[in-house]
Amino acid sequence: MKTARRILVTLLVAAGLILASGPLRPTFAEIIYSADLVNNSCLATNVNYDLTLDDIDGLSIQVIYSSTSLSSKTFLDGKKSTATITVSSNTSLVGGKLAIYTVRLDEGNQWTAMTTASGTAKSISDAIMANSTLSSIITATWSSAGVVSATSNVVGTNPYTLYTSTNAALRLNGSASNNSDIFLNGSESNVDLTTDLITVTGHGFGTGVAILYSTTALTGITGLVNQTTYYIIRNDYDRIQLASSLTNAIAGTEINMSAQTGGGTYTLTPIGISGTFTSKLQGGNDGTNFSDLYIDLNQCSISFASPFTASFIVWDLGQVYFKFLRLVHTTGTWGCINLRGLVNGKK
Repeated sequence: MKTARRILVTLLVAAGLILASGPLRPTFAEIIYSADLVNNSCLATNVNYDLTLDDIDGLSIQVIYSSTSLSSKTFLDGKKSTATITVSSNTSLVGGKLAIYTVRLDEGNQWTAMTTASGTAKSISDAIMANSTLSSIITATWSSAGVVSATSNVVGTNPYTLYTSTNAALRLNGSASNNSDIFLNGSESNVDLTTDLITVTGHGFGTGVAILYSTTALTGITGLVNQTTYYIIRNDYDRIQLASSLTNAIAGTEINMSAQTGGGTYTLTPIGISGTFTSKLQGGNDGTNFSDLYIDLNQCSISFASPFTASFIVWDLGQVYFKFLRLVHTTGTWGCINLRGLVNGKK
């Protein structure tokens, strides 16, 4: 290790946007929080960044902070719902009426009572698919056993009703009455109960981000409570899990989601940034024990707090006689920030 090292530390703190660093010189070594930092990733946990100074003659480090503007994200708890209509008698179907959602389909006009159950089922299925209103929310199929299956293919929060003029002739989902409510929740679920992963495309959340969970569903997802604060466990760019505490989020201990009823829209609202975020420099010689660095008895530390306006500071440490440099980041009370460190050294 060469005896003369000069360290120039530049900290830049800015709110509201991700700051561009400009082109990097080939001799730069980068301390990067995550590979997708430029994609608005955010940091909501305490982090240490360590750098070995062996064979570095001169060093400068620039740390860029910016508060992260996160938006609320929604996901769906949808399961395809299929209503079945069984043709149990052809003799009483002449003049029969079938109503689905707000559309009425009459025998002799929209469909025909055929001589066979399968023929009648096909006629009803064809009538559903021929109606522009019904075909936009339902995919109908039929079987040789005389069963019509109407599967929802869009998401909604209210049930729609199937009705027949005579349940003896057309049985609805085994119902003893002439009508049956079917939930309109056709999208496949964004929730995987096996892995507890929630798909939220391009969520932008980092591990530890606190969010308020809310839902329009009547019963919701078992394991989650409406209007409750949870913490993000980031899996990848499009998938997350939820934890009950920041400690559990850091440990990767997710909440077990055991059941979903379908038909709900769920919202994850990030809690706004608050508290004080700090960064400081430390040095050490064994890679384990570190001490705070000072210039003229002033600690090399900077705070990032409300109103989170931009600030700039330069530290010139002069010659140093330690082998390891550490940048210590301590998170605030709520919210997250973007963090990037750029190091310029000469060997």
